[in-house]
Amino acid sequence: MTKQTSFTSTDVIGYRADIDGLRALAVIAVIINHFHHDLLPGGYLGVDIFFVISGFVITASLAQSSPTTRGAFLIHFYARRIQRLLPALIVCIIVSAILICLVDPEPIKSLRTGVAALFGVSNFNLLNRATDYFAPATELNIYTHTWSLGVEEQFYLVFPLLMWSSGIFQTPHNARRLLYWIAVLCGISVVIFVWIYAINQPAAYFLMPMRFWELGTGCLLYLGLKTHSHFAGFCRTIPLSLPGLTLFAALFVPPQWAVLATITTVISSAIIIASTRPHTITYQVLTTPVMIYIGRLSYSLYLWHWVVLAISRWTIGIHAWTVPLQLIGICAIAAASYHWIETPLRRAQWSSIHWRTISYGLVTAITAALLLNGLIALSGQISQALYPPRWDVQAVSQFPPCPFINQFDLSKLFNQMPANQLNEQSNYQPKLVVVGDSHAGQLCRSLFDALIQPEQYTYSSLTLIAHQQLAANNDFFTYDAPHSIRYLAPNSFAASFTIGDIIVFSWSRDRFKLCPFDGEERTCDDTIGLQQLTGYLDELVPILVQRGVKILFVGDVPKLCSTKTFKRGLRGIGACPDTVCCVSTTISQQDAAALNQVFRAYLHYSQVYFLDPHIQLCDNDWCQGTRAGQLLYWDELAHLTPAMGDVLSELFRPFLSRRE
Repeated sequence: MTKQTSFTSTDVIGYRADIDGLRALAVIAVIINHFHHDLLPGGYLGVDIFFVISGFVITASLAQSSPTTRGAFLIHFYARRIQRLLPALIVCIIVSAILICLVDPEPIKSLRTGVAALFGVSNFNLLNRATDYFAPATELNIYTHTWSLGVEEQFYLVFPLLMWSSGIFQTPHNARRLLYWIAVLCGISVVIFVWIYAINQPAAYFLMPMRFWELGTGCLLYLGLKTHSHFAGFCRTIPLSLPGLTLFAALFVPPQWAVLATITTVISSAIIIASTRPHTITYQVLTTPVMIYIGRLSYSLYLWHWVVLAISRWTIGIHAWTVPLQLIGICAIAAASYHWIETPLRRAQWSSIHWRTISYGLVTAITAALLLNGLIALSGQISQALYPPRWDVQAVSQFPPCPFINQFDLSKLFNQMPANQLNEQSNYQPKLVVVGDSHAGQLCRSLFDALIQPEQYTYSSLTLIAHQQLAANNDFFTYDAPHSIRYLAPNSFAASFTIGDIIVFSWSRDRFKLCPFDGEERTCDDTIGLQQLTGYLDELVPILVQRGVKILFVGDVPKLCSTKTFKRGLRGIGACPDTVCCVSTTISQQDAAALNQVFRAYLHYSQVYFLDPHIQLCDNDWCQGTRAGQLLYWDELAHLTPAMGDVLSELFRPFLSRRE
């Protein structure tokens, strides 16, 4: 018989089949979203449902214990958590590590995330790499999904201490004190979540302090039901259709509205847990045998579904014909994990002494970590043996030499020039300035090659200065390049130039997209980013034209393929024939059209020009990753190799030889 605490008695204690059903809903939503984001755009919110459930269940579990000392209380709690979570996780991580080494030519990033996951800190590992959870490259890391386990495990380090410190076990009425403490912390957490999300979305997504309020909501729900009978009575009067429909609608909200959708999901989940009662449609749906079983499998399903999908993306891909096979594989592996690993080891008595149970878990995790570190050390040899490289990437990955000035040093450098240089044209050496990101910087080699030509070229003596707007931000959904250019006030920037100067503008179009290019299509744009760029150029271009400056807009180079295809193409695996990867010229041009349209809008000025690199880098049908047996790009971001600098110089030479 379940032991109850003495502060009140309600029906929230004990096994609740409807909560297993809610777990099933959460894991189904997550799996659908991970198969394809567009199928259920808000499916990732299933993790937030898990957080609320975890907070509620862990509070109920701890409230039913009767510890005598803080040490005994904590050791007993952590021993149970280790038995519950660690066995299935360790098996999953070890098996996944072996698999990823067989299919990923460069598995080190995944393996390091796996090591971190063994100790509940993979969320920090992913944050340190500024991981975009929705990017295709993220889908290739076989341990990306373990971030949420890290958040929960870090919460488990804090919450039991708070619970003990509240005095709830000494005086049951102190449950109200705990409720107030958690309420204050949740309020602080949600405010920080909303604030940080606007400036550093990965931090808001991955870090426990910004997620505390979600688990804390489950804690507050349990404590509220236990300490306030009127609250419990009120919850039973709430029509379940309202939170049910709200939660269902949130699962279809696109990621751009993630903050609102997350808050809505957390509140709706809490209301469903509090107000679900027998004989309602919601209860009957959640407590069907299938939903209950899926709910019990939810932890194993969550662990293994990502592994199956990540391995699929490295191999056969995810297509309509593969989905049934992948679903069968996910369910079969999860069921095996649940019945043969998770359940037996959770119920087994590892030791009659709790600290030994903790020790066994830690020793096993350390052993697994050593195994993964061994694979990291051997990954080079494994990759060489399985996939000998066709190309020496290191030999071509040196960025083209080009003087670099950041956005703050540019005006300072120009201000140091003799004042009369801007006014006395006979003594003035014109400047060529490249403005943009790394894709602009890679044009330096080609521009330089185009300049060092015979004396008939008018601008053969131009000074080449690279001004790269580096926007290495941590945005969650956007690449946010043009936002950094706002630091250069148009009038101040333009004042540094005069007749005879040339400014080349170029950006990677990835910075104006909400999702990267996969080699076939891109399903989302960042209209706000393009609007900001347009607004800036609308102000800057007329000023430069009035000062007699020539402006060259250079479209982005072709985007060829996904990270996976590029990596495997370097090893000669599954790429286009005799090349690293390729894309239809039409598709690449269509993908570049939105940014090119912004550039072309200024062609009515006689001093403004536009060049499209597709002319030189593609034929009528295909843009390819190699030319004349040499690599054209040295990474999946389409940065040109130095050896290919002369390819675009032919594009620039006619422009630089103009005499206006």
